[in-house]
Amino acid sequence: MVCSLVAAWGSVSADSFDRQPLTRVHSTPITMSGSWTIDAPGEIDRQPEITLMDPARGRYALTWTGHDGKRKEITYYEPDRVQVILRASVSAGTARKFRYQYEIMNRRTSGQDVFGIVIQTFADDVQVVFPADGRFIGPMTKVVPEFSVGTWYLIPFKVGELSPGSVQRLALESDSPPSLVYARAHGGPLGMKGVGEEPPEVLEASLPGFEVWPLGLTIGPVTDIRSAQYVFGRHDVNELVELIAAAGWLSSDAKSEYQRLIDDDSYAQLLDAFTSDVGGNRAAPEVVYALTRFVKQLGNSEVDAIDERKQTQ
Repeated sequence: MVCSLVAAWGSVSADSFDRQPLTRVHSTPITMSGSWTIDAPGEIDRQPEITLMDPARGRYALTWTGHDGKRKEITYYEPDRVQVILRASVSAGTARKFRYQYEIMNRRTSGQDVFGIVIQTFADDVQVVFPADGRFIGPMTKVVPEFSVGTWYLIPFKVGELSPGSVQRLALESDSPPSLVYARAHGGPLGMKGVGEEPPEVLEASLPGFEVWPLGLTIGPVTDIRSAQYVFGRHDVNELVELIAAAGWLSSDAKSEYQRLIDDDSYAQLLDAFTSDVGGNRAAPEVVYALTRFVKQLGNSEVDAIDERKQTQ
């Protein structure tokens, strides 16, 4: 059943919780991780260099001597120079039972445009239904360690489409109900504008990988939260409360109350607290979807009782 508490996109309220942007890995300026050596007779000295051109935007010039003897230069943007706030809600779908709607805000203080958002899922029937303008949208390869658990869908954005201070939306549909998942974002276009040849390997090896893409929590389709593959199934409810509190989804009062109810095994009251706190703006709407299934699977008789009571209302 889709929770009716989640407001439509665009609603504004005075929240007592403080959503945090997707977490950046603190990075130092990129420098050469190795040195260029001439390995063959007659090979030219490539003289590779990395020069920081714009610290705020994380823009670098990668330069080297090309095979034709002329200096080559391409621009590289660090992908983690973005500050992204992600909001998610669930409603009734069209082709599927559940529609997952995401609002991506690139903060005004962000260093550059957001060029992509990646949502983790644990379902086989996920469809990206918005945007539907022909851009390539597909799953990330599982060969990459950061995307090896679950199926991650990359939704790209064009230049200027999600600039600092702007908002974009996307939507997925699935028959699988919502639960807690991860999301990543990246700034800077994927790849670099070519100059007719690839840069020396020492330059490419010096650049950060997917591990620096900002990471955070959201909700998405999850077929089975007991699956061995489902990463959050390895946490107890108290640990999950800590995670979502760190994401800024809970006021400090709500967090303390949840921890007390969990310690007292008062799971029926805990379920009621989710609903009350979302309605009172003490918790983000995602909290209901992030925690309800975990609480219900505990099999507590109080939970069964509250389900029966709600069915008779």
